[in-house]
Amino acid sequence: MTEALVITFHGLELADPSKADEPHTTESRYTLDVANFRQMMDMAAKSGCCTVSDLHTMPAGNYVVLTFDDGLASDYELAFPVLAERNIKGTFYVTSGNVGKPGYSTFSQLSEMSSNGMEIGSHGMTHSYLTTMTRANAAREIRESKQEIEQRLGRAVRSYAAVGGHYHRWMIEEAWAAGYESFATMIPGITRVGRQSVLRRVHIQHQHNAAYFDNLLRRNRLDLFGARMRYQLLYLPKVVLGMQRYDALKEAVTKRLKSSCN
Repeated sequence: MTEALVITFHGLELADPSKADEPHTTESRYTLDVANFRQMMDMAAKSGCCTVSDLHTMPAGNYVVLTFDDGLASDYELAFPVLAERNIKGTFYVTSGNVGKPGYSTFSQLSEMSSNGMEIGSHGMTHSYLTTMTRANAAREIRESKQEIEQRLGRAVRSYAAVGGHYHRWMIEEAWAAGYESFATMIPGITRVGRQSVLRRVHIQHQHNAAYFDNLLRRNRLDLFGARMRYQLLYLPKVVLGMQRYDALKEAVTKRLKSSCN
């Protein structure tokens, strides 16, 4: 049996001491300091990391996979050099419609990363929740993002990650029909790899440190359970409110906290 611990990052940043006491915005809560990231990658380098697609050709065993969502500029500027220095491969899920926009990696940069062993996967065309779309539009988002990235990079795209990790079962069926080998969620846990795989992923956020990352690499049950419980607690209000209302409420609360601290 092949199993994998799949870990997700959302952007890196260089620490700014002048902003150390500022409350986090929604975006910054998902952004990791690059110095912290380097420490984590020193540990990951000893764990035999592979890409998502590599999992389907590996012999039975336990693997670590590092994934990066959104195709941000920091993927190329900060994450890629750290991985390359340590001979680590990662999978980068990019939103095809955002490639080349301010704050995002370009196709030229993605091509360089791909040529150096990184996998480029799809994160859709518009960075929209599939669960807010009709089946026809969701299928188009899944299929056409793959086609565009393949055309621009000249390489097959085999891995898909749903925005926010939110999905219905039929979306996985659409991904298989489009030719993907894997469909990434944000449900924490260990992934069992098959011919086609639905990935469970553990999310690294701003507050997580190297000790937490080390516990994940050791498959610490308490930390994996804690990640799953946090996911479940947030899942209910998302279902009740819907993703658009949930995001609006979260943004309003974050702004209120920030203004109260100023």
